[in-house]
Amino acid sequence: ETLIDLDKSFFIFLKSTKLGVWMRAVRHDRDTATTMGIPTQQIYLFTFGIGFAMAAIGGVIAAPITTVDFRTGVDILPFCFMAVIIGGLGNLPGTVAAAVLLAFLEGVISGFATPTIARIFSLVLMSSVLLIRPQGLFKGSRNERSPALLRATSCLGPSTLD
Repeated sequence: ETLIDLDKSFFIFLKSTKLGVWMRAVRHDRDTATTMGIPTQQIYLFTFGIGFAMAAIGGVIAAPITTVDFRTGVDILPFCFMAVIIGGLGNLPGTVAAAVLLAFLEGVISGFATPTIARIFSLVLMSSVLLIRPQGLFKGSRNERSPALLRATSCLGPSTLD
C-alpha cells in the first residue's frame, strides 16, 4: 500500500508541478529545454536525488521482508528489464502496467509449472513484443511533440524575446 501511494504521488508530481514538467521536458529533448531556459544540470541532479531516495525507500520497505546483502535485487533485475522493454522505454505508466502483467503471468504459470518455466514464458513474451512492436506495447508515436515540452514554455512565463 505504501509503494502504491508513493507511485501515485510521484505520477502526480511529474504531471502537475513545474519541476515535474521540467523533468519530463529535459528527458524528452535536453537541447530544446536548455534553449527555453530550463536549468538542465539542476534538473539532472534533482532527478538523481529522487531516484536515490526512491531506491532507499524501497530498500527500507523490503528489508523487513527479505534478507539484505550485496546481491539483493540481482534476481529481480531481469524482471525489471522485461517490464521496461514491454512497457516502452521512457513510459512510466506503461512500465508499471507491464510489470503487473508480467507478475500476473508468472504467478499463474508458476501455479502449473516451475518458476523457471514461468520466467521462460516472460522472456518469450518480451521477445514477441520486440519482434511485433519494438517501441513497446504502451508507447505512442515518436513523431508527436512532447506535451511536457509544450507546457514547459508556459511555466517559464512570457518570452523575453518579444
